Amino acid sequence: MSPSISSFRAAVVAITTVCLASLPVDAAWEAGFSRKDITPAVPLRLSGYGSRTEPSEGVDTPLHVRGFALREVNQDSEAGPVHVLLSIDTIGFPASVTREILDRATEKYGLSREQLVLCFTHSHTAPHIAAGLNNLFSETLSDEEEQALVEYRQDVQDECLAAITDAILDLKSARLMTATGEVTFAENRRVLMDGIWSGFGVNPNGPVDHTLPVLKIAGEDGKTLRGIVFNYACHCTTFGPSHNRVNADWAGYATTEIERRHPDVVALCTIGCGGDQNPPRDANVAMQQAQASGDEIADQVEKLLEGDWKELTDPLASRFGFAGLSIDRVEVSEWRERLNDNNPQIRRHAEYMLEIRDRMGRVPESYPM
Repeated sequence: MSPSISSFRAAVVAITTVCLASLPVDAAWEAGFSRKDITPAVPLRLSGYGSRTEPSEGVDTPLHVRGFALREVNQDSEAGPVHVLLSIDTIGFPASVTREILDRATEKYGLSREQLVLCFTHSHTAPHIAAGLNNLFSETLSDEEEQALVEYRQDVQDECLAAITDAILDLKSARLMTATGEVTFAENRRVLMDGIWSGFGVNPNGPVDHTLPVLKIAGEDGKTLRGIVFNYACHCTTFGPSHNRVNADWAGYATTEIERRHPDVVALCTIGCGGDQNPPRDANVAMQQAQASGDEIADQVEKLLEGDWKELTDPLASRFGFAGLSIDRVEVSEWRERLNDNNPQIRRHAEYMLEIRDRMGRVPESYPM
């Protein structure tokens, strides 16, 4: 039932296209930042791997939601609409959670859908988000575990709204600049045999994207660093399923190290089309690997800060839409056969799809990305 990787990428590119046009050079920006802690206070089942059967056993690093608010101010000092980007140390949100956050942000600040971007570092050592990936685990959640995850999800939603609020309240005159570096630790993870995917591993001949585009946000003087937004296309999967502790992975180490080197700066990570790439992952030295990957990004950002940057003077425009991605068609009879499969995840997935059929009268043939 998975959309093709190529169609997924095409949809991402189409949906996130930013339209730029010329703007008078005296146009200005206002930017604001925020950082909120979303580290769980109690043990929770971590997401990303279906084989985990117990709640988390401790915390290696904190988890955060970081916010970046941006609006354009023209030469007549008229402010345009606020746009907000959140970077969240989590596996990802189901659409229902995104809608809840958007509804609250719309009610409070009038944000429309195209003005709010939620990005996830996709850490596989962050808590599961209730209502998403409901057939992930081989051993189903107990009622107590499910309730704890529901409460955590609500806490994360609240902190996301608080991050939006704090970033908007922090809006100040700013200048935006861009530069691009290179970081090489990401490895293609889709092993091919005769051109057909045969499993996960390291494919040295597979496509990777080692570019590190960085957005630098400075104060009105152009020198005082206020924020960094960087993108690196890679999973946060340094840690395998045997590591049952909360950890923000390489993205968390990178943002924390940048912020350590530059107090009062907020660093946001996005991972773009990172689904085909993994970081180095050896269970014996995973902690050192995650830290080293994060340091490599922080070092590259530091090197870029010493060089030349291109200032952005184009206007901000955003668009949002859906692309219907085709999925594998499975006959109802096959779903019913899967109800008896030895794999519990497959059984639950079949139950879910048949429930959709009973409710909607059909099984979906596309996915609204």
